[in-house]
Amino acid sequence: MLPQYPPLQDTFEIPPTTERFGVVEHPYDDTLGFGPDNYHSRQWGTQDERSRGIYLRTAARSHEPSRWCLGAYRVAGYPDYCMDPTGQTLVTSTGWVNETGLRQWVRSHPGKTYRIGNEPGCPEPCGDGLMLAEYAAWYYAAWQLVKSEDPMAAVGYGIPIGWAWEDSTLVNMWDAYRDYTGNPMPTDFHPIHRYAVHGAGGWTLEGETAFLSERMAFLDSHRGTDWIGRRYYILDEFGMLSWRYDVPAPQQMEYMSAMAGWLVTQDEIVTWSWWPSWFDGCSDTCGALIDRNGNVTPLGALYRELAAGE
Repeated sequence: MLPQYPPLQDTFEIPPTTERFGVVEHPYDDTLGFGPDNYHSRQWGTQDERSRGIYLRTAARSHEPSRWCLGAYRVAGYPDYCMDPTGQTLVTSTGWVNETGLRQWVRSHPGKTYRIGNEPGCPEPCGDGLMLAEYAAWYYAAWQLVKSEDPMAAVGYGIPIGWAWEDSTLVNMWDAYRDYTGNPMPTDFHPIHRYAVHGAGGWTLEGETAFLSERMAFLDSHRGTDWIGRRYYILDEFGMLSWRYDVPAPQQMEYMSAMAGWLVTQDEIVTWSWWPSWFDGCSDTCGALIDRNGNVTPLGALYRELAAGE
């Protein structure tokens, strides 16, 4: 059994309503007026130090010496922010850091939330190009590294609990981690990805809330055996698949209003972040809260009003 730092204690307060509404937006310059406490993460570039959520990637896991990437996806059509062959650059034009640099960054930014990768092994290598056995080893290394430098940092896995069923990738990930370390998988939070279906036979509020409640109950049933840590749920991607389909803004506004109305009344999902994107085939701004010119969209104005309780 490998040594393992403990997860955070399962004692925390639900934040004020305004701080539960997160923003995952590119570009982000506080146009919505939420402030850095609600700036969940930057996904399409080098890590912004204002972000409370840090995406920790490995784009060259086979290279030595150890190298890590802070908050930079490798996406077709976007610059590769993880290309620095020296591994020395720290959160500048590339995002590459070596292990020494990463430890320094963690120490100098205490209390951050670290998301280790994104949707690996689903079921073939996807999100980070990792098979689950590779991901389990990388997660353990990342958990130990971050916790050794900042015991109060929150660290969590990259498979959303929307995939929670008995033969799912999530369960296979727990098994892979136990095989590698001999321990239940530790986590300080659980990410949820949930996108509503629009059109004929589409979403209902009852169906959406039942889905989320069932998935959280599923996780609860495995706590202490397959995973250990906080019962801290984050809906860090929700919306209407506007990054894939042309969903008219009125439909998205209807869904956003209904879901936000429910989210602020429940006490299990701690924070949530609307997921926007750009898609040339859509008729409006594809669910974006801010348009390409940095202006607040009608959808963004609604999200801001909902966060303010208006």
